Amino acid sequence: DRSSNGAAQGKILEEVCLKTWFQCSSIPKQCQGSVWQKADYVLSVYYWQVGGDPLTNCYYDGAATFVPSAVYRDWDSTCVVTKNPTTTPLTDEGYQAILSLKNDALTEVFFDRVIRHELGASVKDMAMLKAFSATPPSSMYDVRRLLSGAAWVCAGSTGRSCSASANDALAWRKYAFISIGVLVVLALLGTASYVMCFRGSSTFSEWFGKQTSPKKLVSDVSSSDGE
Repeated sequence: DRSSNGAAQGKILEEVCLKTWFQCSSIPKQCQGSVWQKADYVLSVYYWQVGGDPLTNCYYDGAATFVPSAVYRDWDSTCVVTKNPTTTPLTDEGYQAILSLKNDALTEVFFDRVIRHELGASVKDMAMLKAFSATPPSSMYDVRRLLSGAAWVCAGSTGRSCSASANDALAWRKYAFISIGVLVVLALLGTASYVMCFRGSSTFSEWFGKQTSPKKLVSDVSSSDGE
């Protein structure tokens, strides 16, 4: 609650850090600018962990407040852990909140943010991103490691070009030449077969012509009348 004093927020941080599995020493750098940002991060992680009624579990005598995103985004849009993949911090806590939803499409949105905002990279093959999102790693460390090394992620800190590589171009030329060679061989075989068939049909025609040419028919005319 921005209307409470900094000392109250500091006290909350000390108390919550003893209750949650989250190590408060791991608050991301972008959320260490003020006690309010630290409290935003720690309290949102804690609420995501314990759930339930916020007025019961996260009230802290009014020093904390439970408000809709339209309100807290005006205060802080980077340090509140939520289950919204478009806004939750790109940290292990933010990732675990998304993983808990067990939704491939939402996980894909989160990974796309990691690629574009952390790696400064682009997705070369969306089908591969979908497949990666269907079997997500268990930790943010592995997410960063695997996405950094993925061949379908390019540009940015990956150092990989998004255009076709020289090897791809050489492979394309290789297969093109092979295809042309196959076509030439087939054409030659077809020509040879045609010539052989033509010659064979010519010889057969000559033989058939001789057999069917007009001839004088001779018959045995001897008959019973003696002619």
